[in-house]
This record gives sequence, structure tokens and C-alpha cells, in this order.
Amino acid sequence: MTLYIYDNNQSRGPYTDKELQDMVSHDGLAPSTLASVGSDGSWQALNELITIPIADSALPSKTSEKAMLDILTDINNNIEALTSRSANNTESRVIVTDFQMPFSSMVLFIIKWSLAAIPAMLLLAIPCSILLAIILSLGRR
Repeated sequence: MTLYIYDNNQSRGPYTDKELQDMVSHDGLAPSTLASVGSDGSWQALNELITIPIADSALPSKTSEKAMLDILTDINNNIEALTSRSANNTESRVIVTDFQMPFSSMVLFIIKWSLAAIPAMLLLAIPCSILLAIILSLGRR
């Protein structure tokens, strides 16, 4: 079968299956390079049209398989830990040990907090004074 490839914005060929297999194995041609049977212009990935043998050097060694297995095991353990935390709704705590804030910003921050506390104090004072009045009126009888 004669094939044409589309590489570097141009059509090249014709090539035989064997020539293209050698180009993938030795010359660095990508298996995903567009190729066409004949010059009809219907382009597909090269690895869909021909069988590309895997070189022995491309196969993973036993040590790399072990390393990959260790990495995948670590990833799986981390995912399990994260999903079990979210499933159990356990709370996550954040402890702030130190932060730097300019003095003027700190003064403004304290003033804003003081002003924000005034409505809260009023909201608490009204029900407390009503409750105190009820208790005192019951005690006088």
C-alpha cells in the first residue's frame, strides 16, 4: 500500500508501509502524523492506517514499572484520604501562627471592629433588658 503523509504543512510521498514504520522507529516521525492512502486527500492518523511496531527501548523496564506503581499507589492513597475526609465531613483546621500588619492598618481594623460591635450590643441589650424586667417584676409580687 502506498501512503502519503502530511508533515510541515506539505504533502510528501508516496511511501510504503515499511518505509513509514522505519521513519517512526528511527527518524522520529510521530505515529499521529496525518497520512492518506493514495492522493485522495482523506487524512487520518498514521497509526490508524498501518501497524507500528514498538521498539524494545520504548517498553518500560521493570524498575520503571515499579516506580510507576509506587507513584500510582501514592496518588490513589491521597485520593482516598481526600474523599474520606469530605464524605465524613470532618472539619479542617487552619492555625495562623504569624502575620504582619502595618500599625496604621491595625488601628483602622480595631476601630472598624469597635464600630461593628455597637449594633450587636444593641441587639443583645434589648432582649436582655426585657428579660431582666420580667424577672424583676415576678420577684416583686
